[in-house]
Amino acid sequence: MATKLEADPFIKGLGLVQIEKQPLVYEGDQFYLVVTGIGKVKSALATFYLADHYKIQEMFNLGAAGALRAGCQVGEIKQINKVVEIDHYLSPEDQPKFYKPDLFLDFPKASLVTQDRPAISLESRKLISFKADLVDMEGAAFLRACRMAKSKAYIFKIISDTLEHHDNKTIIKNIKDTSELMFNFFKEFHPRIKGKI
Repeated sequence: MATKLEADPFIKGLGLVQIEKQPLVYEGDQFYLVVTGIGKVKSALATFYLADHYKIQEMFNLGAAGALRAGCQVGEIKQINKVVEIDHYLSPEDQPKFYKPDLFLDFPKASLVTQDRPAISLESRKLISFKADLVDMEGAAFLRACRMAKSKAYIFKIISDTLEHHDNKTIIKNIKDTSELMFNFFKEFHPRIKGKI
């Protein structure tokens, strides 16, 4: 997960204990959690470290994403079935590269744009809305790091902001307000913890 704000319900709910400072790694019964920090580089480095160092074979990227299309609601959770890294070009003629995460269960799906710059204004969202349904700053990097580490990679995103949300303060509040929803969703569907909490 990118931020401690998103991770806190998981840390508390799963009784995770911090075992490393950099990257910030937590451990619990059959689970590790790494708070990567925001952005592609931080996500890729921390993801690969966790997968490689602890020999993790199944990884989840869980966290907030912004909506790029009308009709989305804050708090909706989507399983990502396609990721495009919009700002990873080798030359002006190159086309964006699409990546496919693993799919965990039959659940509403969405496509995801990952870029290092946040898309907050309506104009910035419109520029990339033809490529995907949602936008984040870590998903593609997580997926590429998992592929390098030969780990399965699943991505679930909770919508923290829609086309109507254009300021950081509201988006951060929405992330805080929806982080518990993401944890509740995860504990309901993941077979290792379903019914144990």
